[in-house]
Amino acid sequence: MKQWLRQVRHARNKESVGSKLLRLFYYRLIIPIKRARDQPEIIARGVAIGILMGMTPTVGLQMYLIFLIWLAVRRFWRFNLVLAIAWSWISNPATMLPMYYMFHLTGKMLLLDFGDHTSFDAFTAQLDTLMAANGGNALYALLDLIENLWNTFGWSIVIGCVPYSLGFSFLGYWLTYRLVEKPNDIDAPLSPED
Repeated sequence: MKQWLRQVRHARNKESVGSKLLRLFYYRLIIPIKRARDQPEIIARGVAIGILMGMTPTVGLQMYLIFLIWLAVRRFWRFNLVLAIAWSWISNPATMLPMYYMFHLTGKMLLLDFGDHTSFDAFTAQLDTLMAANGGNALYALLDLIENLWNTFGWSIVIGCVPYSLGFSFLGYWLTYRLVEKPNDIDAPLSPED
């Protein structure tokens, strides 16, 4: 695994799309973890909180919510605020539609509502209509979008995000803790044989 990652981020592999995405992921999310000066638990908590909030249907509010959580718990339960905010960006306008659709389907399944199966295209069209109806002030538009999402899809998106949010945040905590706790040689220079 380490050898593969070292080869992917090597300069001669910059042109492939997969390599570009992996390099972006590595340099924007993994390097900050490795450079953080906190204890492993604090770093791992930051990643877990970021993923927990990133996997909720609150695109646009996640950074503010993380900051409010940090303000509320910083005296007795510390986590790395910068890493939490960075990892909350896993859901963004580019990933929002597939994630919300996945939440919607999962929520319908968990609520045992097997009647109405909305296709991805119909779901996207509904969401585009909701987003187009919001104009003017960005904050009011965002709050309006959240209200319209609630009125249109209801509990299915809220319930559907819970397994993903909890599962990926636990996985993120565990992987980050292992990455930070163990010394590794991922950043070692490439040898001529590589």
